[in-house]
Amino acid sequence: MRRECFHCGIVGIDQIFDRDIDVLNRPFLPVASGEMSGRVAWTIVLLSGIVVPAIVLSPPEFVHAILTGVLSKAGAFRSIPMIGGHAVLATMLLTQFKELEPEKLLSIKKYYKHICDLFYLEYVQYTLI
Repeated sequence: MRRECFHCGIVGIDQIFDRDIDVLNRPFLPVASGEMSGRVAWTIVLLSGIVVPAIVLSPPEFVHAILTGVLSKAGAFRSIPMIGGHAVLATMLLTQFKELEPEKLLSIKKYYKHICDLFYLEYVQYTLI
């Protein structure tokens, strides 16, 4: 449940900040279509990303999770998967960027989908670090 809550929060933030892009590329999304207001979207993001995990986790687990991320020293995580993984993902993004044809809508949609795919690959990468 925690993972789903955080995912909902991240996707919500993406829809809020990419609304103008989504209106063109993914007009069926709730925020882009106007089906959901920005205020409601922010409420859902805050509830799913902060409030629900705080309830699902015991208070010590919640505090520990936040403090671990904030206070970890450099080198606390496995650097080879972290640095190497980000280098691979950055290379994939740059390769796709070079193939982008901004005057063609299909090319823009393909590029935007590639960015979303890379976003989900980040989740996979986090299991390695």
